[in-house]
Amino acid sequence: IPKLTLEILQGAKSLARIPLQLAPPDAQGRIQSASALPLESLSPGNYELKVTVSDSHGAVSRSTAFTLEP
Repeated sequence: IPKLTLEILQGAKSLARIPLQLAPPDAQGRIQSASALPLESLSPGNYELKVTVSDSHGAVSRSTAFTLEP
């Protein structure tokens, strides 16, 4: 069973690491988990979202930058 981890970083510091269960895909084949992010607890600034999916064969991570504005 694949495992999903969402992580929010600011610079090199990890602010949140959230393990999630993968839900079944929707009608378009997407699995959306953004609502699990604790954005209300973050101050305005620049961050990185890192998504890691792992199973018994290994892990794959992807990340993207985002900015929270006041």
